[in-house]
Amino acid sequence: MAKLTAILKPPITGRGMSPRRIAATSKAALASRPAAKTQFDLSTPAGQGHALAETVVMAFIDRLRHEAEALGGALTLADLERLAADFHNKSAALRQAFELTFEAYGRARERAKFAQNRNYPFDRLLVQRFEHLLARGPASGNLSPRRVLPGFFMAVEMMLGRQVLDAYQEHCRIIVERISKAQGGKFAWPDLYAEPEAATLAFDALVAMAAYFADYDKRARWFLTIVNGHLGPAPANASPEEAAWQLGEAAFRDLLGALFAEIKDSVATADARTLFARKYGIDKCRAVAEAMTRIHGR
Repeated sequence: MAKLTAILKPPITGRGMSPRRIAATSKAALASRPAAKTQFDLSTPAGQGHALAETVVMAFIDRLRHEAEALGGALTLADLERLAADFHNKSAALRQAFELTFEAYGRARERAKFAQNRNYPFDRLLVQRFEHLLARGPASGNLSPRRVLPGFFMAVEMMLGRQVLDAYQEHCRIIVERISKAQGGKFAWPDLYAEPEAATLAFDALVAMAAYFADYDKRARWFLTIVNGHLGPAPANASPEEAAWQLGEAAFRDLLGALFAEIKDSVATADARTLFARKYGIDKCRAVAEAMTRIHGR
């Protein structure tokens, strides 16, 4: 949603007062703001749509407010026509932002739904690292309900890129098929976890993801926003407290600690960092080492 607001962000104008003003757009009217931000149930399609719609409407109002303040408190018909043309010119970017948001969320929901079958084996490689933290029922303490998975998958896609992620998925499907054929059609997820080729694949992906957390505070805020903005639906019998649950900072840090547990050892000592840098580069090594310090501490 931040992308939508950025598209509509106003430039600061410095034009002088015009003789034709519209009283309905007075400075006093435009200066008024709602007392509190509306809260939406972002776990439902209706809530997602409502939040997106309000984001656009509020961005439009903010644009009018900025323009009026820059022009002395009111807008002319010509000003409104100019703004309308500007919004029209940005409609393609807005449409693309909406499409990307809904498409990415749809893919993430699908991946969370089918994570138990063989359609998305790469996802299983990642989730099994912190699956012990996922509560299938109501959350307690630092445990995270499985409702976090759609947002988690969405964030992973954003960090790795869709093409890279699709390549990882396909590579894992080939590994699963090979294992299944070798075992006469039998397959269990631990077979994939024990496969060295799959472990190397997952490690490379985790390195790429871990490097993003060198700027931990910024990336943690971003990740939590993605996850909590795209939680899966609460169970039908959930209490109001359970339905309102969101991933908190403590549970998030636990999740990252489990996800990147094996990465920690790869940059824990000078010798380990030397080997790591030979494969991934010195810049990636520094970024990952900083991220592990923030996530795991020393």
